[in-house]
Amino acid sequence: MGDRPFVWVDDEVCRDDQAYFGDHQLVYRVDAGTGLTAADFAAVREWAAGKSFADKAFRPHP
Repeated sequence: MGDRPFVWVDDEVCRDDQAYFGDHQLVYRVDAGTGLTAADFAAVREWAAGKSFADKAFRPHP
């Protein structure tokens, strides 16, 4: 993890979680009853597209 961006997807997150992880990570809340949706994946992709990844292994797939 360190300074490499990552996404934490969960149905039980709070402001403290985002504050703990900082700006390099995305703490993304999903609805427990619905689960991950296409809109959720789109939001995560959009966030990841704005990050610079030092290692190609961490680049999001198109």
